[in-house]
Amino acid sequence: MATLIDIKTFLEQFPLVGKTSPLWIQKVIENFPAFVADHAANERKASAMCMDFVVRYPDHPSLVTTASRIANEELAHFRLVFEEMKKHGYPLLPDQRDVYIRLLLEKVRNDPKGRFMDRLLVCSLVEVRGIERFEILSTEHPEKSWRDFYTKFYHSEKGHGHAFFHEALKIFPEQEVIDRYQQWIQIESDVCQKTPITGKFH
Repeated sequence: MATLIDIKTFLEQFPLVGKTSPLWIQKVIENFPAFVADHAANERKASAMCMDFVVRYPDHPSLVTTASRIANEELAHFRLVFEEMKKHGYPLLPDQRDVYIRLLLEKVRNDPKGRFMDRLLVCSLVEVRGIERFEILSTEHPEKSWRDFYTKFYHSEKGHGHAFFHEALKIFPEQEVIDRYQQWIQIESDVCQKTPITGKFH
């Protein structure tokens, strides 16, 4: 049986290889309303991706439980961001192409087992990158109200990457998951280097 680890140990054992460029927060602040709209869109898309696991893998009850829980949390987070946007008069915007996600998905294997594992691990890494950026916003945004807002997001989403990693451990051999996750950490770093810094969430 796989060895399950807590969130703190997970984040320490599998750190991101590349840190977000300091230019990112500068771009975010330059057009913050557009960033917040993109953040809202990402919360909505994350909820939909979780429900896709429920639809595609109904024979894995633990994953269905975890994915549906996170889907609800992500949708609740969308509503929180949307309510904050309304307070500030920020509009929702049409969805834009997410280069970061597209480049990650291009590296997902095509065979059923590999695709299943990779999708779980990609979701884990996207969440870990997300909390890194929430933490940056929580300390570097010039307005305290927004620093406080993103501090809450950092804490509320901190366990999502850990949860997807654990689901992979429950389904696939432990060493295969660990080896592939370490490969994905490098892939994700390479993708970040290739993704233009535009002030979007990714």
